[in-house]
Amino acid sequence: MHLVTMSLLIVLLAAFTVGCAAEAAYVEDPDAGTAVTAEEYDSSEDVVEEEVVEEAPLPIFGNGERTFTAVNSIDMTINRIQFKVPGSDEWAEDDALANVNIAFEEAFMLAPSFPLDESGNIAKVYDMRLVFMDGTEKVLANFPTSDFTGLEFVMEDEIAFLTFNHSRYHQAVSTKDIELARIAEEEARIEAERVAEEQRRAEEEARRAAAARQQRARNNANNNQQRQVPTNVVDPCIGEVELR
Repeated sequence: MHLVTMSLLIVLLAAFTVGCAAEAAYVEDPDAGTAVTAEEYDSSEDVVEEEVVEEAPLPIFGNGERTFTAVNSIDMTINRIQFKVPGSDEWAEDDALANVNIAFEEAFMLAPSFPLDESGNIAKVYDMRLVFMDGTEKVLANFPTSDFTGLEFVMEDEIAFLTFNHSRYHQAVSTKDIELARIAEEEARIEAERVAEEQRRAEEEARRAAAARQQRARNNANNNQQRQVPTNVVDPCIGEVELR
């Protein structure tokens, strides 16, 4: 009896082992819905590889040695960019920065050929003029030439200015206050020139009026003298008569 029991257990254990092996040899194909052998099924086909999209390189405007990454955050298309040394009246002409047509929110690389200062060097800051497609212009002061990243051209309340991150001091910088002060100073200068011109015209009118009065006075004096000069006439009956 004990021997029969042991034999039965051995048979059941063998059957269970064969069943497990058969189950391991077959897997379900999730696409076909059929059972295939482990050797036939390649699970790597179910792995979806993410498509790597390479970003197009940013357009570069200019042929200068220093290159800056910038974004046009002004809702207008920039047609031309010009630079000048602060205090100078002459804007440098750079053909590489003409007809650039930089659209709103477009990122680009800016490589200006900066005009040199009186010492023959690149200045620390420059004045920049943006000429838009509709012909309007905006002048932005304090364009830096080093130690910054993340340059943006911005306009608020019709005031154009720059924003950037100062890489040395690790802080965000905006030139809006500088632009407001510069515009106020320019408006004060224009108003002073207007007042001076009005004063000059008033003084000129007063000078002309005084000169005209003096001329009339001289003319009246001459006329009075002429009326007082005696004139001698000859009367055929009584001879020469002196008239007064």
